[in-house]
Amino acid sequence: GTARVVVDQARKEGQKVGLARIRVFRPFPFEKLRQVLQGKKAVGVIDQSVCLGWNCGHLFMELKAALPDIVSKVPVLDFIDGLANLDITKENIGRVVEQTIRAMRGEQVPEVTWLPLE
Repeated sequence: GTARVVVDQARKEGQKVGLARIRVFRPFPFEKLRQVLQGKKAVGVIDQSVCLGWNCGHLFMELKAALPDIVSKVPVLDFIDGLANLDITKENIGRVVEQTIRAMRGEQVPEVTWLPLE
């Protein structure tokens, strides 16, 4: 998919990035995500839905609640995109990669970014 193309290109450019796709939200894949995220220096989540009243996406909120031991140690960012059946573009995924790397380096970035609104 589109995300894989962007991640592969970033790797060719020497960036240490990866991709994990959630195929089933319930039951939430706690242990699988724990294995995948262990030792990572930053996490960027792309959400295609929003928790009303929370200004973040469902996957982001669930991840932070489910794995506090991991997400308390590294920056975890949420990127809202693909709402109203909009496509998630290569450009926006590139912005996710860029902003997550900036957070990993200690730069101040927003915890939640609404990509279609920027």
